[in-house]
Amino acid sequence: MQEQRLRNTTRKMWNELIPLICCVFLLRGTLSIAADLTTYETPYYTIYTDLPQTDVREAAMRMTRMAEEYANRTRDFAGAIDKRMPVYLYSNPDDFYATGAPKTAAGYYNGRELVVLAKNADARTWHTVQHEGFHQFADQVIRGDLPMWINEGLAEYFGEALFTGDGFVSGVIPQWRLQRIRETLTADQFKPASQLMSLTRDQWNSELAIINYDQGWSMVQFLAHGEQGKYQKALGSFIGALGQGTGWQQAWNDAFGSTEGFEQDWKQYWTKLPDNPTIDLYTQANVSTLTSFLGRAHLQKQTFADFATFAQSARDEQLKIATTDWLPPGLLKTAMEQTDVLTRAGYVYSIETPRGENLPQIKCVMKQGQTFVGRFVTRGGKIESVNVQSFKR
Repeated sequence: MQEQRLRNTTRKMWNELIPLICCVFLLRGTLSIAADLTTYETPYYTIYTDLPQTDVREAAMRMTRMAEEYANRTRDFAGAIDKRMPVYLYSNPDDFYATGAPKTAAGYYNGRELVVLAKNADARTWHTVQHEGFHQFADQVIRGDLPMWINEGLAEYFGEALFTGDGFVSGVIPQWRLQRIRETLTADQFKPASQLMSLTRDQWNSELAIINYDQGWSMVQFLAHGEQGKYQKALGSFIGALGQGTGWQQAWNDAFGSTEGFEQDWKQYWTKLPDNPTIDLYTQANVSTLTSFLGRAHLQKQTFADFATFAQSARDEQLKIATTDWLPPGLLKTAMEQTDVLTRAGYVYSIETPRGENLPQIKCVMKQGQTFVGRFVTRGGKIESVNVQSFKR
């Protein structure tokens, strides 16, 4: 339901975005720095930008959590982030294009710096940052020669991830994109898997086709989540071998065997998926976001008789948050819009404080009976972490 409401807007954004995010490695060479930029040091990045302070604050927060999500999801085969990575965020398109960016680009990674046009700091911007940011992470931390399909497929996997304030939820499948995968499979328009896997960087960049990004993403999604995670270990072994310098064909054969068997299983997986197959992950992200705001309000001694009271305070922009534990206001607005959609679909939200505990929790019961419980942990007067657990009847 949540995805159906957002489908047209998201599809339009994606169709416009594809030619804008695919400039990885096209611009090797010295970056031409434009404009007067202020430098900000964050845990994993050095950000050079002319964005207003509020946007800088959101960018620093998102990118910190983003790097942690990269590291967490690749911990079985990647190294550690051992130095800050340079990022340039421009508010002025002329300054951005003066760096050498093509006129069709919204962001690129040039082998050293991540460079993004962030004039609106909107969903399109963050998708670009998350996508191109993975290329930078992979180059700096995973290393090795990643084939284009998995480099771009993983970049899209993280590009689709949902920011919740204190983390990310990865692995979501937008309904509109599932439908496009189905249509492409029905029309038999995807390349044979072995052919896509063999594309060089020059071959990939010479075409820059949406269909190749869809195929790379769908293959990564299958390997990461298909058949109850059956292929996750092999995927880690494959990428780990690439990082050690093994050629992709040998690494693939050692981890998976023939690409022919893979292709059949991959196609069946996408053909059999139901509509809105990751609505649970969207709900998890929603509950996580709400819990992040609830925790901050709790730290400010704000209490709520029930979820309806909390929701009304959120809509009225009356939730209290310490300056030192700030979250982007737009994040809460979006979360409440999603909550309204899910509530109309029959989802039930509540705020409860379990017996023997002193911290409130947010609970969401899906129409099908699956329950999500959001909890927060505090330390030093700030939110340390937010966790959402799922239970099925």
